[in-house]
Amino acid sequence: LMQLPEEADPVPVFAHTSPEYAMKRLLAAGSGSIYQLAKVFRNGESGRYHNPEFTLLEWYRLQWSYQQLMDEVCELLEQVAGVQPQRYSMAELLDHYLKLDMVDLSAEKLQAVIQQQGMDVSGMDLSADNLLDYLFDRCIVPHFHTQDFLVYDYPAFSAQLAALSSTTPVVAERFEVYIQGVEIANGYQELQDLATHQKRFEAHLKSRELNDWPLDEKFLAAIESGLPRCAGVALGVDRLCMLALNQDSIDQVIAFSSGRV
Repeated sequence: LMQLPEEADPVPVFAHTSPEYAMKRLLAAGSGSIYQLAKVFRNGESGRYHNPEFTLLEWYRLQWSYQQLMDEVCELLEQVAGVQPQRYSMAELLDHYLKLDMVDLSAEKLQAVIQQQGMDVSGMDLSADNLLDYLFDRCIVPHFHTQDFLVYDYPAFSAQLAALSSTTPVVAERFEVYIQGVEIANGYQELQDLATHQKRFEAHLKSRELNDWPLDEKFLAAIESGLPRCAGVALGVDRLCMLALNQDSIDQVIAFSSGRV
């Protein structure tokens, strides 16, 4: 490893958590449908299903709907791991397990359910998106710990960079896939609107108290030039290998995991 002295380059350099932004810049430049198998990095993540450095398969299909991409992801999982995820809308799961109506879901209603469950969220980010993730992981996913499922159509506040439904604006056209209770893939109908991108980026920075952090202007310029209609997904290769090979830990399918470096 080579470490540069601090004065060598005054511009901060970061390891990417996903190739998403660079790939979308290529899409906007006319690349056509593309994929990438990349090493990505998420600091502080370690454990049975996590390693700070891991392998991500990310791909984008031009002129596809997210429903078509869901079909392709499920076909891939059947070929690689012999699994056939059952599909549920987020609205179905919230109604069945938590008696929540997704149409008027809010942070206050999610907090009320958390209190009913006797859970302690003191000191936690209490945004609706974060509270939904917290409840979903603790109150819904455990029901599927030996099953494979795909959940689609998230609340608008959990859109991330997914487009909202043109017919049902409270719905974000997004999906996630879980195998034996482990998240494997996250996909979107990709957001194309520049103003919405800017608003979401600014809200994200504000929520993390990074108001002075610059927006990715090169990415936004690419969106402004015209991101074509497409659907994209990121899939965790190490987790998929772990589950396909019936291993207990991601450490068993990574030659040099963080514990061996």
